[in-house]
Amino acid sequence: MLQEFIYIQKERKRAMKTGTDEDGEDYEWVELPSFDDPTKTIRYKKYYDIAGKVNTKEN
Repeated sequence: MLQEFIYIQKERKRAMKTGTDEDGEDYEWVELPSFDDPTKTIRYKKYYDIAGKVNTKEN
């Protein structure tokens, strides 16, 4: 039972570092310092390809 618990914890930790959006876009989590409090970090999604996430309007 302990081995199963450790396996689940490792898989959960691995899933928190990288992932796939509902659109199929791959990303990874990165931690950056907070602008309000530099001693704390904030997690952001870093997309490998942002072409589908950025809306551009041509005039």
